Amino acid sequence: LHLTLAISNISVLHRVVEKIKQMPDIYSVQRVIN
Repeated sequence: LHLTLAISNISVLHRVVEKIKQMPDIYSVQRVIN
């Protein structure tokens, strides 16, 4: 169950990152923060 949840979270995170990449300014800010 934990592994399934982790995979699900990674999939969601990947989609969020792809959306952020469509907004270069925000993506740059996220990269600096991280």
